[in-house]
Amino acid sequence: MLCPSRSTHQYDVCITAEQLCDDVVDCPGGEDENPTNCLFYKSTKEQLKHIYNTVLLLADHATGHHEL
Repeated sequence: MLCPSRSTHQYDVCITAEQLCDDVVDCPGGEDENPTNCLFYKSTKEQLKHIYNTVLLLADHATGHHEL
């Protein structure tokens, strides 16, 4: 992700997905820890994780690989 703000030397700053909303300011302007954006990001991330796990369970059940 490219940070919207630039460094003090006017360089572009990029961060990884893991650095987004991790309670550590990595973008010069702190945009990566914006409370509103992080609330949306974290809730969406949790919903996607739940969907992913549900799909895995359904796939395991459909192929007969589920554990008893």
